[in-house]
Amino acid sequence: MDASPPPDPKQYAADLRLNQIIWIALVAGVALMTAVMGGLTVSGSVPTVTDNAAVYFYLTAGFSIVALIVAFSVQRRMIDSLPMRGTYQEVAGAVRTAGIISLAVLEASAFVACIATLLTGELINLLFVVPFFGFALVFFPTAARFESLLHMARRG
Repeated sequence: MDASPPPDPKQYAADLRLNQIIWIALVAGVALMTAVMGGLTVSGSVPTVTDNAAVYFYLTAGFSIVALIVAFSVQRRMIDSLPMRGTYQEVAGAVRTAGIISLAVLEASAFVACIATLLTGELINLLFVVPFFGFALVFFPTAARFESLLHMARRG
């Protein structure tokens, strides 16, 4: 198996940069969505549902917990499958795909939190966006993390 960086360092740098751009774009999208929904809630320009606000809170909490479990599971499965990848391109593709799937699941959770905030008028629901940003920070594709994942693939 040859999962080491490609002979062309430009390809390695391009793959790392692509992963970083994808993550930054997704994080920026969630930040913008959170700011807009929070702003609409604070302005009071949207009618709210005052009945069963606690139900929305608990549903959002449950959805957030499930999304976190799924996101961590996707990352774990990707790491476990790296030694089975044959080429550098397969490893780089698996890392990119797992990152996109993980962030997409957590982005859906953040969207649910923003909608619950907008519907109930309670900003406390925006706390369930924090796991998205925490996950994005922990798993952000830095050069060291990317190299570490490539090294895991070489061990197989």
